[in-house]
Amino acid sequence: KQEIGIRPELAYSEKHYVRVYAKVLRGKKYAKESMSNLGFILYNVEENSWKIIKMEDVIRNNWEKDEKHKIVGPIWISRYINNELVKKMYSNSFELSQESIEMIFKIMNEKSEIVGYYDTDLTSKLLNVSSRKVQKLVDKIKEKGYVATRTLYNPKGIKTDMPYSEFIKVYIELS
Repeated sequence: KQEIGIRPELAYSEKHYVRVYAKVLRGKKYAKESMSNLGFILYNVEENSWKIIKMEDVIRNNWEKDEKHKIVGPIWISRYINNELVKKMYSNSFELSQESIEMIFKIMNEKSEIVGYYDTDLTSKLLNVSSRKVQKLVDKIKEKGYVATRTLYNPKGIKTDMPYSEFIKVYIELS
């Protein structure tokens, strides 16, 4: 029986690939920890909203099954960026290209503890309205007291802890 776990240190998307750097840790404790950080997104197609479900709930069949929900995953549902590592990278970035420095800065601002994101193009399509500027949405969400950043995985995506119903209100306000 293999008792191996992983701890992501850095993950990002660039062009057509996703890159993950992780520590491989041996031991039952780390294997269990890794398994508890795996889950799925239960996506509501009609509302463009989601919730996170743990691997154990999927195994136990303890999730909503109907035509309006799709299950996506498995995915890592915990932090995937070691902020201390990225800060060290940034402080040592004087010899890197401008493009690399910009990527490190984007990674520093990523909120990896928030799973999923809202796609502004999809939201516009669902609401039948023109697309909103991503940065204006991020600023407005922050004004309302929520965490918000652009996501590394989609230039039109916003990571936030704001509930989707509130996000829609903000989206409409910015017309």
